[in-house]
Amino acid sequence: MQREILGQRSTLGDAKNQLRNMHTEIHECVQFIQDPQALKAAVKKIYQRHVSSDLVSSRGVEPDIATEYARQREVLDANPNPTPNPNPNRNRNRNPNPNPNPSPSPNPNPNPNP
Repeated sequence: MQREILGQRSTLGDAKNQLRNMHTEIHECVQFIQDPQALKAAVKKIYQRHVSSDLVSSRGVEPDIATEYARQREVLDANPNPTPNPNPNRNRNRNPNPNPNPSPSPNPNPNPNP
């Protein structure tokens, strides 16, 4: 029983280390966020390092999902630099005052000549 627990703890520790390494590598990819080709290369490198071919082949993918994935891949490969948001300042001119016709404020001193 103790050997089994020790083996499970060892397996769990190894998995945690792998996850921590993968997490660190993904964070290192963030530096390429403005360069799509470098980002793609970095993600491919991580994928090749951590995903084994038998893992990929053992998981079945539904035909609809595979078709959609292939379509999206073609679109992304055809246009590696997507256009930026056409209207990034959409909310810039928004009126912060919710009441467009405010009533005039009452004069605190109705008699200007005391």
